[in-house]
Amino acid sequence: MSRADLAADVQLALDLARGRATGEAADALRARLRRAIVAYAPLADAYAAQLADSRAREIVTHMVCHAWAVAQDPGQDPAVNLRLLAKAVDHLARYAAAARHMAPTDLDSGSC
Repeated sequence: MSRADLAADVQLALDLARGRATGEAADALRARLRRAIVAYAPLADAYAAQLADSRAREIVTHMVCHAWAVAQDPGQDPAVNLRLLAKAVDHLARYAAAARHMAPTDLDSGSC
């Protein structure tokens, strides 16, 4: 998924969360956002492992773990679930983009 497609999905999720967060379109969007979490979490986790600042590393690691939890939980409120998925994907994509600038041998992941 391109960065532009990902950004569009994140914005669409936030828009749907303000209005109609149910139905086939919202379900398909949730599935795409969950797939994005699966795709980006390992890179974001690797990015966290390479951070020298322990507080920054802790924040990124916590975000990765939270994203995994959100992806696995269907949630009770569809609007809240869409918002959480969208924000998690947005954060993970940023961390994954930063990880792509590291050498491949530097990418060790698996903190959750």
